[in-house]
Amino acid sequence: MAVASPQNFLRWRQPLCVTGPASPAATAARLKTLLSSGRFSVRDRLVGSLKESRLRVWKKNLAGYAGDVVEFDGVLRAGGAGTVIEGTLRYRLHTKIQFTGLLLTGLGIVAAGLLRQLYSADGHLLALGAFVTVLTLIWIYAGRKTRHLQVRFIADQLNAVIAQKA
Repeated sequence: MAVASPQNFLRWRQPLCVTGPASPAATAARLKTLLSSGRFSVRDRLVGSLKESRLRVWKKNLAGYAGDVVEFDGVLRAGGAGTVIEGTLRYRLHTKIQFTGLLLTGLGIVAAGLLRQLYSADGHLLALGAFVTVLTLIWIYAGRKTRHLQVRFIADQLNAVIAQKA
């Protein structure tokens, strides 16, 4: 089993660059339409914001946010014979807070359970802390193994928007 480096955990980043023949104005208009439509759609959709040339988007579905959400933060600019969208994919801030907060909570409960077990025979708190910690580690591991699905969805959506020539 490979040990995760810090780059693969909370500080994971991946560059993304999408180019296409559409003009920057047409791409911006399509992105604004895409980000504002389908608010209660059953299907997965792209949500986020486009302010001037700054773009922040992530995947969302009817059930709400997944526990681990990948976000694209980039810029939209003219380039060559069309438009370039380039930026970085990374975990959203609330995902990082959830990962570390739940992990620290589990470890804190384990520590409290250990202290309590030293002074009494009750080990229920220790078991609860171990359960929370193990569950969080499984979630983090699964999030690392499935983030490529969110990356692919974001890249496909941006490619579809930028590929249409006005």
